[in-house]
Amino acid sequence: MALSPEPPSSSPDTSTGLDVLLGRVALGDRLGGRA
Repeated sequence: MALSPEPPSSSPDTSTGLDVLLGRVALGDRLGGRA
């Protein structure tokens, strides 16, 4: 579950949203220690 080459035609909004959410969660878990 790292970088999956999914078709942008399917749902770019979902892909971007997931990327942002995962990024925020990862940063929060690493920095704050809580997602």
